[in-house]
Amino acid sequence: MTVREIHVTEEMLEEARRLGLTGTDLVMAAIKTSIERETPVPLDEGIRFVLPDGRIVETDGSWPPLGITDAEA
Repeated sequence: MTVREIHVTEEMLEEARRLGLTGTDLVMAAIKTSIERETPVPLDEGIRFVLPDGRIVETDGSWPPLGITDAEA
């Protein structure tokens, strides 16, 4: 399986902070923004999100959950 690396920028985190998000919600909102800004990601690829502080959030081919279409993802 191919793993794509997407970098989450501090700007993306700041956008989520302005919405009043913190903790996991903050990180997930920033990840969502990074996905929206990337070229389409095939659903069978794993994704490694690299946060500005060096933390890594990884997914595999099972993410997003079944039942979510490309338009919804």
